Amino acid sequence: MSRYLERAGHISRLLETQFDLIHDRPASDVELGWRRIYRSLGRTPAGANLMPVQDDDNIMLLDAYTLVDDLAFEPGNPDALIDLLGNARENARQIRNILNHEIWSTLNVSFLDMKSKRLKDIWSGQPQEFFIASSVAVRTFCGIADATMYRDHGWHFFKLGQYVERIQLTCALLDAHITLFPTNDHHWEIHWSDLLGVCVARAAFRRLQSVECQPGKVLDFLIGDSRLTNSINYGLGEIQKRLEVISGNSDTGSKNTAAWHIGRTRALIEFDWPVHEKGNDTSIQNLLKQIRTDVLEIDSQINNTYFNYPIEFKSG
Repeated sequence: MSRYLERAGHISRLLETQFDLIHDRPASDVELGWRRIYRSLGRTPAGANLMPVQDDDNIMLLDAYTLVDDLAFEPGNPDALIDLLGNARENARQIRNILNHEIWSTLNVSFLDMKSKRLKDIWSGQPQEFFIASSVAVRTFCGIADATMYRDHGWHFFKLGQYVERIQLTCALLDAHITLFPTNDHHWEIHWSDLLGVCVARAAFRRLQSVECQPGKVLDFLIGDSRLTNSINYGLGEIQKRLEVISGNSDTGSKNTAAWHIGRTRALIEFDWPVHEKGNDTSIQNLLKQIRTDVLEIDSQINNTYFNYPIEFKSG
């Protein structure tokens, strides 16, 4: 449930940011924005070529309609908002007896509201507002969960899923972004500001740094900052804390393997990242891929230990 919702919020913010590009930027910027979204999701767009057509706003708008529909309402897309919210609700329904009314009703209303709509229903009005509302709904759900859930293992698994998914999505997004907007080319500064917006980090960055979004400083913030809740470093720390609580005093092999992986991954951030070669995009992307690999391994160990373990039957 937690992972589906984290992904739904991420897709909503991607589309919210993309509408800003559609409204205010040239066709080439809009095209690069679509490429960033689809590259980060590892998905091939359906029905559009992602090629800018100079001075033809009608074609660009048609492509936008097709791509937004693919990411929001396409039933064959596992990353579509409607599918993500539906899966989150189905998982919640299966544990309805232990969810409080506020958590269930918030998720249920959000899903039913989305289910009742199609893109044609919102396109003629303010479609961007719809995706802003979707993002806010996910954050509202998580806020209610933070405020009302009992701090037992269910709560810690909820947070564990949230941060596992967030790190995966952030690493994939940064990897795709660096490919399209190299760090040594400051011509793309406005796109680095967009990246901060997707990661809900623009206001914090400007308060601590400046309105000038230098690629190196943006990456330092999104990867290494330990106080930014959407940074990779913060997420890894949260995973480590949740694992320590859930595993308790057990001394299983799976627990030790997961602990080893999270320790090694945090070391990549704490020791390797601060001294990485500035401007070497290949090394940065390799680091991001290593983090994703390690977090996937941690996720696999969690599943094997707590969900997919073999059932042993004792005779007699």
